[in-house]
Amino acid sequence: MEEKLFDADFFRSLQRVSLISGQRMNGGRGGMRRSSSRGGSVEFSDFREYLPGDDIRRIDWNAYARSERLFIKLFMQEQEGMYTIVLDNSASMTEETGKKSVMSARLAGLFGHLALQAQDRIRLATIASGVTKVEKGLSGMQSRTTFLEQLQRVEFAGGTDLWGSLRKIPFPRRGTTIVLSDFMDRDAKPGNMEQIKEALRYLRYRKQEILLVQIMADEEIRPSLEGTICLVDEETEEKMKITMSGKLLRQYEKQQELFRRELQEIARGYQAYFMQVHTGMPLEQVIYQGMRQGMLEHI
Repeated sequence: MEEKLFDADFFRSLQRVSLISGQRMNGGRGGMRRSSSRGGSVEFSDFREYLPGDDIRRIDWNAYARSERLFIKLFMQEQEGMYTIVLDNSASMTEETGKKSVMSARLAGLFGHLALQAQDRIRLATIASGVTKVEKGLSGMQSRTTFLEQLQRVEFAGGTDLWGSLRKIPFPRRGTTIVLSDFMDRDAKPGNMEQIKEALRYLRYRKQEILLVQIMADEEIRPSLEGTICLVDEETEEKMKITMSGKLLRQYEKQQELFRRELQEIARGYQAYFMQVHTGMPLEQVIYQGMRQGMLEHI
């Protein structure tokens, strides 16, 4: 991805915003979530061996001097959250201008930044053509640059297979999964959303709180096409020649709205958050919409 995704204006937009999580965390390492298990308050509890990505400030250097092995101090009551940010990197996310891929990567950066800021743990998973790549988990604000570099390297190609891809992601413990996609699954259409339902059913089974963010290009929501044109499917390269008319545009817009509403209803049925954004929306507007829908909060 050549375009610069993250600049000073991007981070300025995130000031005084935080993620909301209703999960009561257990397992994992110390963060800012309350828990009945070990975390990061002032009450000392135990030790465990150091793992890459741990906060080096928690290393017990006295224990290292005795054993020449790194150990982390564990405390009681506070616990980190676990966020899996799933980025659909299929070809349909590029479209003609490439703005969908840019918006999706920036939103991934937004959620990742907020999670790290809250001392939670994050990992990036990319999905396309049933191929799933899960990056190593990261924690601490010192990991933000690594996460943003991962996003900058993402390439968009192939088809969308949401269910086939998501079920390949391991979930060792409960947490929050954020899915950034247009949800243009190969078989998905109004009245036939079984693959998407299966994906959400799997995430709930794996004890995940779910946030679905549908990313659409402005042109996909309200096309400005006229006359006889040739449409090309970004994923399959299938071509279709059509003549645009007012009636056809109205039918298209009706189907798009039905698809959005059905996605929203499915999300509600699986106790998931849902939000649709389009490429013309400023980041501040996306954040405001996230606050209205309970995904983000002002701090």
